[in-house]
Amino acid sequence: MRMILLFLACFGVSANEWTTEDKKMHLGAGVLIGHLTYGITEDRLKSYLVCIGAGVAKEVIDEIDYGGFDEKDLAVTGVGCAAGVEISRQLILYSDGNHAGIAFKW
Repeated sequence: MRMILLFLACFGVSANEWTTEDKKMHLGAGVLIGHLTYGITEDRLKSYLVCIGAGVAKEVIDEIDYGGFDEKDLAVTGVGCAAGVEISRQLILYSDGNHAGIAFKW
């Protein structure tokens, strides 16, 4: 929580600007893309690059379509990428033929 508050303080904005529906969508997309790419590649760097690349591509499209490149959207997507990749690194998926499950490494 302290890191989030510090992050917001550095940008000098109110928390309300960071909690819109659009920002939640960017966070969710980052988590999903980060999780999926790490699951496929099992490589942190590649996963981060693909995920952030998708966020940059989305913002470039927004800029072309309506002049709306938003650094905050990109930052929130990046936070989602980090969460998705790092959570995925800690998950253990297993199956023994009769059972399947998910465990979490500590």
